[in-house]
Amino acid sequence: MSAEDIRLTDEDDGKKCHNHHLIVIGNGFDLSCGLASSFKDFFEPRMRVVDSLVSEEGSCDYEAIKARGLTAWDLILRSRKDMEARAFNVNWCDVETAIANVFGINLPEDGIDDEGVMISDYAVSFGSLQDYLYLADEVNTLNASDYIENRVDEIERLRDGIDDGDQGVLSELGIEDSGDSDASEVYSALFREGSHLLGHRPNPWTERVERYLACEYPQVLKDSEGQLSSILMTELERMEHCFNCYLKDEVACKDGYSDCSDNLMQKLIKHTLVVDGMPDDAVTVLNFNYTSPYRWLKQQFGDAALVNIHGTLDDESIFGIDGSGNLDDRDILPFTKTYRVLKSARGVPSGSIAYPSQRGGDGLETSSIVFFGHSLSRADYSYFESIFSTVDLYSGHTILVFLYSNYAKGVRESEVAKVLALLDYYGSSLGIAGHSNNLAHKLMLEGRLVVREI
Repeated sequence: MSAEDIRLTDEDDGKKCHNHHLIVIGNGFDLSCGLASSFKDFFEPRMRVVDSLVSEEGSCDYEAIKARGLTAWDLILRSRKDMEARAFNVNWCDVETAIANVFGINLPEDGIDDEGVMISDYAVSFGSLQDYLYLADEVNTLNASDYIENRVDEIERLRDGIDDGDQGVLSELGIEDSGDSDASEVYSALFREGSHLLGHRPNPWTERVERYLACEYPQVLKDSEGQLSSILMTELERMEHCFNCYLKDEVACKDGYSDCSDNLMQKLIKHTLVVDGMPDDAVTVLNFNYTSPYRWLKQQFGDAALVNIHGTLDDESIFGIDGSGNLDDRDILPFTKTYRVLKSARGVPSGSIAYPSQRGGDGLETSSIVFFGHSLSRADYSYFESIFSTVDLYSGHTILVFLYSNYAKGVRESEVAKVLALLDYYGSSLGIAGHSNNLAHKLMLEGRLVVREI
């Protein structure tokens, strides 16, 4: 069905649609309907299982990780929980940010806490995993950290022996005279080896992730450069499946979810209609959740386009990172939402998500974009950028409406801050001389920016 075929639901009025409204909903929608659908709701119990499998000495039952339905990503998130506990700027349960950080994207600022612990002492990165897996295979032991510790101590002993002219050490190294040129060459070689090993010394959580991967996927030891990315994707898909099952159970247990979601969708539509005081001609709902709260909407707007861009409970969920600037890296590419949505053959069933001004033409024009319950996070920025560009947000007529539920103190302030951050980031990408940093102000003056309690 093309945009030109979408008509009013009123059978007595055969005119073609001109006015189009896009409604964007995120997890806040489902939370408002009583679902425990946040990442934290899902991951908190899994973190307790991780803790039950890690001893006080730090050893871990790696075989039990997979047997208990956990993944490498659960271990990575557990490392982030330690980082958050140290008061570093980390939202430990945001799995999509965690994915980005593992690949070196949008890293939190490094720092040192009151006990001298650095954020890098907990962070797990793709590069550190590759290095450690390579070294573990090279020295033929999964417990590479002990090897590194022992070998570095031995190198220190040998270097000190050279410095002190210890005849036993010199003899051990085949150096006859401490003044011999061989001493300098051996000293330099030991220094290089020590520096190399210290660069591979992992933090505890990196080692736990590495040892789990090596246990479950032995091939990664022989080819960490070629295997690690695909194995981490396999682990991510396992976690996505678990999340999907969790949400299905949540929906099944909440008898009132359908009625609540119907009522909330009606409220969103009502606020959409108020924007310009005109009858609603066409509606598109861009849903970043995996649930499908569309019963009432389908009854009232048979032509409404319903898009679950990252999957539904009937198939599989998609976690991922923003594709902007990351589509040319072979390791990162499979983890981008752009790649994963295209690969899964999901997307817009027909027509478009948003429509530019037709300037008197016969098609649709997106007159308003309404947001509710979305974090406006960087992980989904590519979608927002495309939509804003399609409607020519800076020079066009589209109104932005950000709705929120006042469930706690400071919600409005938080929502305003997120809105301004999003518009500032988009405005800076426009490249309009002298105007790139005033997008929000311009929209406010034109009455095209609204932040309103629902």
